[in-house]
Amino acid sequence: MSNFNEKANIYHFIQIHFLGETSLDFQDFPALEELATCFSKSGKIWTCRNKKISLEEFKIKFLEITHIEEDQVIITDGGIGRNINGAISPLV
Repeated sequence: MSNFNEKANIYHFIQIHFLGETSLDFQDFPALEELATCFSKSGKIWTCRNKKISLEEFKIKFLEITHIEEDQVIITDGGIGRNINGAISPLV
């Protein structure tokens, strides 16, 4: 299943939960912009809109870019939403 439905402007969201003392500054990793559009990118939980890749592929690339260990972060499917007039809304 694709993570993006272009005709309906439906996107999959990803949540990134940093564990323990782990934290990152999004601006230190410009390659993350190529991976996803992140709306919340500070603190212990980031919320991002996936750019057409699977959750597993996102996890692999995120870990490669950030060089953090897999046990320092939980990356989950944050649900789906759609683009309505430039704003992202959850599907209802």
